[in-house]
Parts: sequence; structure tokens; C-alpha cells
Amino acid sequence: METRSTRAAVIGLAVAAIALLTLPATTRAQEKGSLEVPTAAVRAVGEELVSTFIQDSPFDPDAPEHLWFDNQDGTYLFLHFDKPLPEATRIIYVGWAVRGRWCAEEQPQGFTHFHRTAKAPAWDAGHGGSKPGEDGYWLKHIAVERFEMPAMMGMSARTIEPGLDRMFMPTKAPQCS
Repeated sequence: METRSTRAAVIGLAVAAIALLTLPATTRAQEKGSLEVPTAAVRAVGEELVSTFIQDSPFDPDAPEHLWFDNQDGTYLFLHFDKPLPEATRIIYVGWAVRGRWCAEEQPQGFTHFHRTAKAPAWDAGHGGSKPGEDGYWLKHIAVERFEMPAMMGMSARTIEPGLDRMFMPTKAPQCS
């Protein structure tokens, strides 16, 4: 049986490999002089990793610019691309989705965005909950590079820096208790 620490190690390696997908032939690590990863290896890791993710998500409808990896424990890893998948050119975020309820007291630390699992008329209509306590997932978005985010779905245009994006579509949940 797979242990939590084994699963965490595999997930950590997957997230590290995902970051390689967005790097040019000279990686950030190379720029710092500590690691050299051949471009062919970066491409091979990227192709292999993306092939393990699926488009089907825990949401209906699916997120048009996401791929999902079901961790089989009620959580998902995801890859968030710059555009809907048929037009995507690069990964802009990696992330984590944790099953939860639309309640402020149940919001996990570092998870800024809630998306309900009840069927919605469109992807963006599922942001937040429609009623306190509704089932869904809390999402955490981690930017893998610096990029310009256009204004969209209630967010202002801004420059995104690598790391945890605490301003990605924050959804303020109600108190349920």
C-alpha cells in the first residue's frame, strides 16, 4: 500500500517536473550555475508528464484550459495553461485542488479559490458557491513563470510572479457555523 509520504514525494517530483515544461533550453537553474538539463530531456519529461493528466475534471463543465491528475485521495493536481487546450502554448500554473465545502472555516491555508462541483451553466459560473456549505474544491494556483495576466472574470490585469498566487480569483466564503 502506498504511504502518504511516498505519495507526497511523487507529487513533489511531478510538480518539479511540471516547472521544467515552461522553461527555455537554458533553465533557471542553469542560470544560477547549479544544474544543466538538456533540452531533449526537458521535452521528454514534459510529454510524459502531460500524458498522465486527463481533461476530465471534478467539475461540470470541465475547465477549458486545465488538465487534471486524480490523486485517488479526494485531491487533484492540475496544470493550468495560458489558453483553452486546443490553442494552449504553455503552462502558467500548477496547482492543487482539495475537496471541501463553501465555508470560511473549512478553507485550507493557501487555497484562495473555491469552485463548486454542482453542474453550472458554464465553467466560470461555478466559481464560488451558490449557498453556504455547498460541496466543491478549494484550489491553489502556483505560477511557474513571470507573466502578464489580462483582466478576466472579475480580476484586474496584473503581473504574476513565480510562486503561490494568493490573488488568483479569491472567493470569500461565508461562515457556516
